[in-house]
Order: sequence, then structure tokens, then C-alpha cells
Amino acid sequence: VDGKTFWEALNSAVMPRIAQIATDQATAEDEDGNFMSEVAEAAEVKEEAARDAAEELGDFIQEAELDNGTEVTLRWMPGGLLRVTVAGGPEKTYMSEELCQ
Repeated sequence: VDGKTFWEALNSAVMPRIAQIATDQATAEDEDGNFMSEVAEAAEVKEEAARDAAEELGDFIQEAELDNGTEVTLRWMPGGLLRVTVAGGPEKTYMSEELCQ
């Protein structure tokens, strides 16, 4: 599997989740059942940031030399930090709770 194919598979799993998380956040209601526009706006900003982080991750993965047996490590850390290494190389970090969910 090359980096492009690996990213396409990961991307097809991650992007729908980001969209669903954003939708769930954007449609939140207060205790009286009222739509909260400020929450919806914040959710939109978070979704855009998550998509940007995913795009950066995709660029990193697609540029990597992935040969048979190459280890790709994705570590989700508390607070929305994603740490990624390919074949024990330099670590890349991405910050997004939505991406990490």
C-alpha cells in the first residue's frame, strides 16, 4: 500500500466522523430546546480546523515512503493532540479534538 492509498482509506473513515461531530455540535439546544447560534458558529470553526488538520495529515501520509511492513503510528492524546510517525521517523503533531474523535 502506498501513502496515497493509505490516506484514501483513512480519509474515508475520518471525514464523515468529523462532519457528524460538527453536525451534532451545531444542532445542540439549550435546556429549553432553543437553538444556540453561538454554539453552531463555534462548531463550524472547529469543523474547519479539523478538516485543515486532516488535510495536513493527508499530505504527510501521502508523501511518506510506505513499503510492505512499514509501521504507521497514530497516537491520540488527551486534549485533542494527534501524534503520527511513519517507520519510526520524525513525529508530526496535529491539534484537533474533532480529528481525534
